[in-house]
Amino acid sequence: MDLPQAVTSLLSGLPAHGQAEQAFPFLTVDEAGFPHVCLLSRAQVEPYQAGLLALVGSRRTRANLLRAGAATLIAVTPTAAHYCKLLMTRSIEEPWALAAAFDLVEHKVDPSPVPLTPLTYVPNAEVEAAEQWERGVAMLLVLLS
Repeated sequence: MDLPQAVTSLLSGLPAHGQAEQAFPFLTVDEAGFPHVCLLSRAQVEPYQAGLLALVGSRRTRANLLRAGAATLIAVTPTAAHYCKLLMTRSIEEPWALAAAFDLVEHKVDPSPVPLTPLTYVPNAEVEAAEQWERGVAMLLVLLS
């Protein structure tokens, strides 16, 4: 199953400094069965083939992924919320992050009768350094080779 174009366009490329960007809720399930949320930026996700590449720094999210291998990404357009259920197919781990490839197993569109506003932030040099954009892109490229 391919990611829908509406989601692909939201996830592609790197964030721009000084411009509002969407923060994408990325949900996993903890050992007790409760949802765990971390926020990913566009620098940490990239659509590919029939799924998604993601770079995760959160230790708890990484542990949840390595244990269960499943996640849900939420992306918002002005007219709908998109819920992408993902299954991890491969990963590589460094001490600072986990890079993973996911297949899309289900996509649900939740249309809204009123305009939606996604969770946003404004990236700057500090965010780029904290998220290690350049290092992350290199790590995701390893998954593609």
